[in-house]
Amino acid sequence: MNEKPLINKVAQKAIKQIDLMSFLPKATNIVAFDIKGFLFKELLLKEKDFREALKKYDFSNLEEKSVYVHCSTDAIIPMWAYMLLATYLHKKAKNVVFAKSLQEAEEAFVLQNIEMIDLELYTNQRVVVKGCGEKNFSPLVYITLLRIFQPVCKAISFGEACSMVPVFKK
Repeated sequence: MNEKPLINKVAQKAIKQIDLMSFLPKATNIVAFDIKGFLFKELLLKEKDFREALKKYDFSNLEEKSVYVHCSTDAIIPMWAYMLLATYLHKKAKNVVFAKSLQEAEEAFVLQNIEMIDLELYTNQRVVVKGCGEKNFSPLVYITLLRIFQPVCKAISFGEACSMVPVFKK
């Protein structure tokens, strides 16, 4: 009997794998910044006091960190207050987002990093977006990834190299 050797066609294709975890800052670099400590009785924002507290605050501990801003109380925070805080944070932090939870912040950082990727590395390439990972991301992340990669990639699949689900092909 003349047996033909098994050929791994997946291994022969040049496929670039995208792991969304690679777009996530290290957990030790993600820091929460709670506005409640800058509020009168942790509930009311007084503009003069808020501005003064920001001027006195030592932001050096946030150097090169990914910071997510939130308020853990039910206080009503005016938008200008978040903007003012961001002017201080942007001087020290690597990046800043608003998020209500760590999971929401992680997703926002992943989205930021996807937006900044060098697409030349993926031009006319076959790409597989890793399906199983340590974290579950919302459909927003996957849809954003596809929006950015689809114009430049030859093909995009989802899953693992051994069991890819085709999503897009030029």
